Amino acid sequence: MSIIIERIEKIGVFVKVFYLFFIVFAVIYGGIGISCSQPSTSDLGSESGDGGDNGDNDNRNTRTCSDRDSCQDICDDLFENTTERYDCYDLSASEVNTVSHVADELYDDDISANELEDLDADDFQVFLEIGFESFVDIVKGKMVGDNDRQWTNTGSNSLKVMTWIAETADIAEVILEQDRDFELGLELFQAIGNGTVATAEVSSGLFVCLNGAVVNTHTAGPACDTDGSELLDLSHFNGMGVDRFLSGFLDPNISEDSFMTFSADERNETAFEWGHKTLLEFCKEATDEDESDVEVKTCLQTAYCVHKEVEGATEGIFKDLDDHDDIVGRTDVDNCDDLENEDRMEDLFD
Repeated sequence: MSIIIERIEKIGVFVKVFYLFFIVFAVIYGGIGISCSQPSTSDLGSESGDGGDNGDNDNRNTRTCSDRDSCQDICDDLFENTTERYDCYDLSASEVNTVSHVADELYDDDISANELEDLDADDFQVFLEIGFESFVDIVKGKMVGDNDRQWTNTGSNSLKVMTWIAETADIAEVILEQDRDFELGLELFQAIGNGTVATAEVSSGLFVCLNGAVVNTHTAGPACDTDGSELLDLSHFNGMGVDRFLSGFLDPNISEDSFMTFSADERNETAFEWGHKTLLEFCKEATDEDESDVEVKTCLQTAYCVHKEVEGATEGIFKDLDDHDDIVGRTDVDNCDDLENEDRMEDLFD
């Protein structure tokens, strides 16, 4: 009898252990089932667009500046003409913040070269795509926007911008892309010019100098006067002082180099191309001709011949031009001896 009781007790213990394992298994299995099941519609209620945070975020992401008066005020403070302002209204709030940051640096009356270096090229492009004309006006010394932002020291600021372009290839790429008519280049070169062009000996007994709106050659001596034959009539050029542009292009303003020489030393081919094409645009406007005309080619060749003499080097700028013949064509220092030879000038810059 005791043996039977003992066996019954053992069976009871076994049943209890089995039952315990069954409960544990059921709990584990049930937990897995819950975690792997798809959430119900009610479970997603707090995350849906109907009253949830994501809906607000989506709305914020699709809003434009035109949805907020305060944002439109920022655009009005940054830009002068209506087209620029409406283009700014179409930006997102974050893009307006980007444009505003770039404008704050570029519109400052005392630009910081270090701050320019920290500007991102993509941000700079977003700004120029909207406010190119306003930036040109700033360089001209005009007031821009409802806050009347203005450069009073255009020469110093323009020189910092030109140095930034010459030193920074990705910034030069943005400039070349956005400055399609080279309006900005013409204004920047004028702004850094001092209005004088040094008399330059182009060959023995031949001098090229600027006198008012006319470039003359003469053999009488180094004095700039109106004697001698007229080489290039620049009287058609309007809207800018010819002497200021040429001195800005020729003078060693950037670390004792011209913009072109400095760009070449920095191996910044894009800046070099932009500088040359700005000179080309100057010559086209100065002669009121297109780039295939002999007067335009003579203007280009003359500018580079004077550039060489300002540098005081044997080859000067022509050494750099030889390295960029895909941009500037067939230039040669020997052509400085024959500036009045139209047949030779016709073969240049094709």
